[in-house]
Amino acid sequence: MNKNEKISAVLERMFGTLTFLPLPISLILWAFIELPSRTTFGIPLFEGPIGFFGFFGFLSLFDPNLPIMADLTPSLRLAGFLVYLPLAGLQTYWLWQLKGLFGCYAKGQIFTSENTAYIRRTAMAFLGIAFMSILVKTASILVLTLNNPPGQKLLSVSFGTPQISDILTGMILVVIAWIMDEGQKLKEEADYTV
Repeated sequence: MNKNEKISAVLERMFGTLTFLPLPISLILWAFIELPSRTTFGIPLFEGPIGFFGFFGFLSLFDPNLPIMADLTPSLRLAGFLVYLPLAGLQTYWLWQLKGLFGCYAKGQIFTSENTAYIRRTAMAFLGIAFMSILVKTASILVLTLNNPPGQKLLSVSFGTPQISDILTGMILVVIAWIMDEGQKLKEEADYTV
């Protein structure tokens, strides 16, 4: 096993492990999150068992400036979790495709149709995550302000640098998949040439 195959085997195990995280993280976020009560240097500080997620950006939708005037009831927490399910599903699928891709690399399979399919599905999942995150954030903000008095509910759609970056990355992955597909066809032609 050469160096690339060893690194790929490690990455395959890492992505295989990470595959199981998006759904539990979403559940934990909505089950135990307390809304920001104060900020330090512009970073929301969260109370409760998962306060450190706010610092790492997992809770960017919980902006302390949101006009949230009511507590999160169990039904709102469930609604928030259900809103997050499609995104968590796409993230799980994306990680699973990366696991498969690096599994092929760990076996020394580089220019194969299987690799091309993994790269293409990874790219499509990444693009899906970019667009789905916009919808999820919008719906989550609506859920957070649903119990506000009439006229105080908030519907906010945001599209910024993170989404643009994700879309560009997804598009680059689509091009790489196309290049890998062409490379795989050339390899097959070379293999059958006598």
